[in-house]
Amino acid sequence: MNYSKQVSALALIATLGATIASPMAAFADQKSKNDWRNLGTGAAAVGAYGLLKGDNTLGAIGLAGAGYSAYRYEQDRKHQSQENSAANRRYHRSSSTNSGSRKYYYYDGHRYYQDLNTGERVRIY
Repeated sequence: MNYSKQVSALALIATLGATIASPMAAFADQKSKNDWRNLGTGAAAVGAYGLLKGDNTLGAIGLAGAGYSAYRYEQDRKHQSQENSAANRRYHRSSSTNSGSRKYYYYDGHRYYQDLNTGERVRIY
């Protein structure tokens, strides 16, 4: 096997391995969005390399991996945006409810106050 076929085979194996392993690592934490972006960049580079060297199989697999990574990146981005907006809706402080040593506010549909001297939080209803 000549050198370019060895490099193509290694790149193909690396792309497939990363595509298979990435979903397992992607759900570990919030950085999965960036993992998909980085994987897509690598897959696009592999696809471009394959097309430049005339290896259509490597080019197609790399570009397909890049497309899938772009799709997953967009899904994670939308999900993160939905989580952030839901968290913002859950927590609402009323600005005119400071009364002496208590601060009154709403959280997740319930009314609370915080004792400003001790820091204790108490649910009212």
